Amino acid sequence: MRTIHFNCYKVSARLPLQKIAAYLEMSFPISWKDYIVVKGRHLDMILKYRTPSKQVYLFEFGCVTFVNFEGDETRVFLEYLESLTGIINSEYFAKYYETHTIKVYNNGECRLWKGNSDFVDYNDYIIPIVCTVLSRSVALSKIEADANQLLDESESIITFLQKGKLRASTKKLASITAKIMRFEYDSVGNIKVLERLSSIDQSIEARSIYDILAGHYELGERFENIKNKCDELQKIIKTYSSLSYNNAENKLLLFEIFLLLLFPLFRDIRGLLNILSSLFTF
Repeated sequence: MRTIHFNCYKVSARLPLQKIAAYLEMSFPISWKDYIVVKGRHLDMILKYRTPSKQVYLFEFGCVTFVNFEGDETRVFLEYLESLTGIINSEYFAKYYETHTIKVYNNGECRLWKGNSDFVDYNDYIIPIVCTVLSRSVALSKIEADANQLLDESESIITFLQKGKLRASTKKLASITAKIMRFEYDSVGNIKVLERLSSIDQSIEARSIYDILAGHYELGERFENIKNKCDELQKIIKTYSSLSYNNAENKLLLFEIFLLLLFPLFRDIRGLLNILSSLFTF
């Protein structure tokens, strides 16, 4: 029996896969569906020794999955990656990660995760499937956290607005609106993270294993939850726009009323000036 260990981390918003592939002298098809897998001589060069059972999967949306890596090896690889890209985010690394273990038995069967009672035939395509599912789970965790933070900030500001305190928080409102728009823009790049890779779709068995693991990590349900939160953020933007418009409209109305009130005063002042002018002329 052997055990395969997986550790996946969010390390940046995006990874420049073409740039990394060029440095490693690897061929890289231009497609969002593809990833880079670093193994064999490329990985030996980075770790400075032979690594027959180790692999690293790098995904465009900023996640890296390590296969059979020790802690020191992970650090060395990320330091190398940072030297190429300069964009490793240590805060992401510490907050967004997943671990997974598969046990492969001597009869060629395996359990897809610890505690799973079902057995499936082990095949080499299982490793990229696990790496893919883990990376998507970690990517969704980051999106979920961002959506929750924006909702908390936005809802508190809308409450503030409804009390008529728009002027005091104009800059903050503009900042949150910009954050919401940026979040939606960034999330578009992750919309397709739930679709299977083309290599997985070529095999019924691979599709089945992907679907089982995706269900285990609740990728579909979590994605729907994020979509609902995006809808809530859209409603908040509309509410803010409506309140801002009403506030501006009320200010304009008050200014018009103020001007109308000044007209009789101007008339009285003009009359008084005429009287004074006639007295001094006399």
